[in-house]
Amino acid sequence: MIEVDEAICEKLGQRLRDVQVLPQKFVQTAWTEEERQREANFRFYLVAICQHTKSLQGIIEGEWYRGWDYLERACRRMMAEDPVYFSAENMSRITGQELRRILSDDLDPAHSTLDRVEERVTQLCDCGQRLSAQYNGDVMSLYRQAGGYLHGGRGILALMSEFQAYSDPIQKKSLLYLMFVSQAGI
Repeated sequence: MIEVDEAICEKLGQRLRDVQVLPQKFVQTAWTEEERQREANFRFYLVAICQHTKSLQGIIEGEWYRGWDYLERACRRMMAEDPVYFSAENMSRITGQELRRILSDDLDPAHSTLDRVEERVTQLCDCGQRLSAQYNGDVMSLYRQAGGYLHGGRGILALMSEFQAYSDPIQKKSLLYLMFVSQAGI
């Protein structure tokens, strides 16, 4: 027979009252197949342009952010307006002006602190164009084509290295991307 010890429950409650559980900053869990696809594509483009972000800073929704935190929150703001904003079609034709607009506090391109804009635009356009041409515009198709393999001739790391943004020999961005989608349950 199981009995409840109220004194122990009270002590446990007192200890837990002051415990604060913080949400994971970088992971947004995707529950449905549509959310998984959208989040996988979003992360693919975000990580693609994630280099030297320390100049990127500002206020989003009343809070000051810098670097990756600013990049993610500003881009999520665009997704809130248009859930499929980060699609191969849109990214394959993005301009520097549009990227500056996304990455500014007030959506005014002139107020963006983003540097290396043309390099980032080139990376986004390459990602969008290659995803469209080879993977039906969907990074999940790339994942399926890898057949569950990380390394090897057609493993996901080899497939990702065909994209300009993910072509570094250390595969830092590729591994970062895979960590994000794994943690999000994708």
